[in-house]
Amino acid sequence: MSNAMLLNSNPIPIMDWPATQHLLAALALHLFFSILLVFPLYYQKSKRRTYAFSFLLIGAVVFLLSFLLSDIKIKLGLALGLFAIFGIIRYRTLQMPIREMTYLFTTIGMAVINALTAGSMSISEVVASNLAILLLFAVKEKVPLFKNLEEKNLVYVGIDKAHPNRREELIAELREKTGLPIERISVAKYNILKDTAVLRLYYHSSPGSESDDSLQSDDGDDD
Repeated sequence: MSNAMLLNSNPIPIMDWPATQHLLAALALHLFFSILLVFPLYYQKSKRRTYAFSFLLIGAVVFLLSFLLSDIKIKLGLALGLFAIFGIIRYRTLQMPIREMTYLFTTIGMAVINALTAGSMSISEVVASNLAILLLFAVKEKVPLFKNLEEKNLVYVGIDKAHPNRREELIAELREKTGLPIERISVAKYNILKDTAVLRLYYHSSPGSESDDSLQSDDGDDD
């Protein structure tokens, strides 16, 4: 039998409306939970619009990849491969903070879960899985006990104030000058010749403060 006859025996359908409805419904459900993860939990605190929309786009693309390839018998390998690929990328043009990496990993995970369970699990199970993820992130973002301290490096002129006995005075000065609610500081590096010190500031971020990277310093010339 010729190749042409084989191709004609299994023609590609022009329209499969039930399958298309299934795809659109599953995608809408995934986008609903992704938006809840990204905007009320991530964007409300960080105000990083570029990251927020990147998470949504990456999640949507991973969902479609997983959904459209889910009929191929490589479900587990596909999921692990997607986690590995996107986990290694790490936005190579920028050192991605741990918080953003966590949201990126979770966005990819939700996409894989929602795509590979669509049709094989009940809607209530899929919804419960997504709600569990959102609940964990809500606890992390809203409960003060679980909030992580943000870090920034600052080159400070006048190493005499970096003395441990003057630490509270220095913290008060930096709070006033930077506007950051600094909890504590540590000295990462001294430069006696330049009379400078590289300070690491630890603080709980407020909405919009994470997008301000003006304090971050490349201190490679302070050796």
